[in-house]
Amino acid sequence: MKPHRPTSDELLAAALITKIAAGPFIDKVFSSSRKSAIAISRGIAMYVIQREFGLTTIVIGKMFGRDHSTVTHWCQVIEQNNRFHIRAINVQREYEQMKPFFVKDKIYDKLTEGLR
Repeated sequence: MKPHRPTSDELLAAALITKIAAGPFIDKVFSSSRKSAIAISRGIAMYVIQREFGLTTIVIGKMFGRDHSTVTHWCQVIEQNNRFHIRAINVQREYEQMKPFFVKDKIYDKLTEGLR
């Protein structure tokens, strides 16, 4: 079964979630950096996107230029680590408040690159 391609609205929301989760690391979240703060921010974005839209780990991995197993790993880590899980919940809450005001930008473009 082929995973469904995210809709434009899902991609727009994923861009907003990524911006919220990455904070000051937004320019590095799509890099190959494995620094802890950047990797955690990326992982939280992946987790919230997966929980919010139910996209497959394959699709989310492509959005971030990562393998599906990376997404699976971060979803497990965040569910098991209370501090990361609380941060993910806060990202999700902030997303809910900001989504009516978000427009397409370079983060949206970056997420869609991997899906082309």
